[in-house]
Amino acid sequence: MQSVKVWDPVVRIFHWSLVLGFAANATLVSDHSSLHLWIGYGITGLVLFRILWGFIGSRYARFSSFRPSLSAATGQLSDMVSGNRRIHRGHTPLGAWMIYNLLGTLLMIGLTGYLLTTTLLGNAGWVEDLHEFCVT
Repeated sequence: MQSVKVWDPVVRIFHWSLVLGFAANATLVSDHSSLHLWIGYGITGLVLFRILWGFIGSRYARFSSFRPSLSAATGQLSDMVSGNRRIHRGHTPLGAWMIYNLLGTLLMIGLTGYLLTTTLLGNAGWVEDLHEFCVT
């Protein structure tokens, strides 16, 4: 069996930086502190960079290598139920859907977090509710 490195160092650093930043902001840092704000900006920057890397990065980092497909995801679910095992290099079809969901949700968290710092929507309860909903 041959070992294949699928994830490049940029994807690995992005992933673990995102995990640490999100975990810190969601559990350790006070919601109203400036540290929470700066970690949020950092996470948003990471996500924007990852989106860029999804177009110019290495083979398995590119979005073209894991396009979301309803039929492929349904096929994977069917395989899981029937006990069939397929090997996927990179993200599985269900994993692709999760990645797109995660990136979109993190962008929404960043946007609503930023809006909470503005004078126009900073006191709008729905913005804070949406921010907290996206985090959970």
